[in-house]
Amino acid sequence: MPNTVTWVIEPIDTWFFRQGSPFDLGQNVLTGDVIFPPHMSTIQGAIRTAIARAQGWQPGEDDKWPESLGTPDDLGEMSLEGVFLQQQARWLFPVPRHLMKMRKGNFTHLKPGPLVECDLGVCALPIVDALVSEEDKVSPIEDAYITEEGLILCLQGQLPPNQTIVPVESLWQTEIRTGLTIRDETQTAEPGLLYHASHVRLEKDVSLVVSVKGLPREWQKSIHAFPLGGERRFARVTLSEMSIPIPPLRVRPSRDGYVRTFAVLLTPAQFANPHHVSRYGPFSESCLSAVTGRITMRGGWDLKRHLPRPSCPFIPAGSVWFYRLSQQAWDTLKILHGRHVGLNSEYGFGHIIFGQWEE
Repeated sequence: MPNTVTWVIEPIDTWFFRQGSPFDLGQNVLTGDVIFPPHMSTIQGAIRTAIARAQGWQPGEDDKWPESLGTPDDLGEMSLEGVFLQQQARWLFPVPRHLMKMRKGNFTHLKPGPLVECDLGVCALPIVDALVSEEDKVSPIEDAYITEEGLILCLQGQLPPNQTIVPVESLWQTEIRTGLTIRDETQTAEPGLLYHASHVRLEKDVSLVVSVKGLPREWQKSIHAFPLGGERRFARVTLSEMSIPIPPLRVRPSRDGYVRTFAVLLTPAQFANPHHVSRYGPFSESCLSAVTGRITMRGGWDLKRHLPRPSCPFIPAGSVWFYRLSQQAWDTLKILHGRHVGLNSEYGFGHIIFGQWEE
């Protein structure tokens, strides 16, 4: 019977994931071009190909492709959750973008301020918590993840301990690799055709996690390794029945009857009008204020057509929208906790949860 199978994915050596820019002879892929963790548009193709091969499919044998795995443009009967990270079985999530670090190493929150008139119109811009002194600079938390414990505290309006913020340098390192072109006739190097590429080497006990839903477990149990990313680097996979932990919903009305909540993206989200959503939020109710990351363009590889997929705009994970809602509006909205918003949600995009803020 179809069920949920969670793939815990580890590299056998290094991985090579890059931006959607061309990578031809004479070009380099350096640190700034590396994408990690990889986007679901990359992961889903590798997973579906591995499952199809386990069912007897080989490239070029279109008649043997399992219908349940869909087409190049849809997932068929399956759906996905992720991509998430684990370190020593500890779950890691994107840091909510309203959480800021201070010069002394502590943290503070952004929250909606009073209404002001600006180039966006009349709106409540995010301001730093009033408890922070004017002398103490605050800055975004870049290149880090937050543990499940720290995320739960953030959703409750509390400040997480320092140890719940995990910098990426403790999770992976980048390595510059140099390659050269070999002549087929002589098996010697072509003069002048060197290239450089940045690979990612994960630290011990760090893994990617993706949940596969809607397919029989028997289709997947024989998969122990599969190619993932560029240069046909391989990944080792362990199958599990564990589920991705979604923090419980603990948002309550304030004394004045309003519900002050914020929405956080756990995975990147795709929308028909991402610029509008960045400003006004992903729901019919307009947000008070937002702290979102820069919209990024992501594509993928079309295995059947042997072409790169068109790049599409995504609002990054960790983006936050603040709301002040009536109880009736909140009753409609809260059912989305732990679900998905936006386009192509079956790929795991737009995984959203709610927390509480105080005014």
